[in-house]
Amino acid sequence: MSDEKTHAELLDVAEDLLSEDLADSLADDDGATPVPPAPGEPMVVRSLRLPVEVHQRINAVAARHGLAASTLMREWIETELAAMEDDQPISRSDAVRALTMLRPVRRAA
Repeated sequence: MSDEKTHAELLDVAEDLLSEDLADSLADDDGATPVPPAPGEPMVVRSLRLPVEVHQRINAVAARHGLAASTLMREWIETELAAMEDDQPISRSDAVRALTMLRPVRRAA
């Protein structure tokens, strides 16, 4: 009987985890109000493993800006993708040529 009770309890927990309200509260547990996506814009949930320190830093930055952590990370990703698309890669020889033209930095001893 204890196995059946445990199984039933696990089913209840699983149902709670799959409920939309709990999923939303877990996704945005930093207390910030999430910005809803544009109407009709499909969104995909993506899992990401982060060190605890990085997670805490992201939550702190998001809180300072009044954003949900997921919104902040989405904005960072969109910004980086846009920068990568506008990036103008140069050849290695051009990079070496440009670097050799720089003056060396003299440091005081």
